[in-house]
Amino acid sequence: MRCPADEQATWAFTYLVSNPAAINCNRQGSGNFAGLSNSEIPLAAEKLTSARDYYFEPNEGDWENSICLDRHGSTKGSNYLFFDGHVELRLFKDRDAANAFMDPWTTRGQGISSAP
Repeated sequence: MRCPADEQATWAFTYLVSNPAAINCNRQGSGNFAGLSNSEIPLAAEKLTSARDYYFEPNEGDWENSICLDRHGSTKGSNYLFFDGHVELRLFKDRDAANAFMDPWTTRGQGISSAP
């Protein structure tokens, strides 16, 4: 969970795991992807270096202080690990677009939006 290039990772990790995927019971071979394929569902995202979070919690108020949208530059974006195992560099125009991408269950009105 630590990028080799991130030599000063807080708490020794670089990525955040998607709690929305876990809350909505997505595991290997799962099909509950809010109408998307497993190649469209992010499982992990690059975090801000200073963030101490381990999970991405969209409804816990830590969104602004956890995911880094431009780890590789403001014109390139950040890396995301998808449920099918591939990694992709993505650039979002704003945090709302990134939040909808990270938690399609809530934005599509399906599934569970936060832990009980």
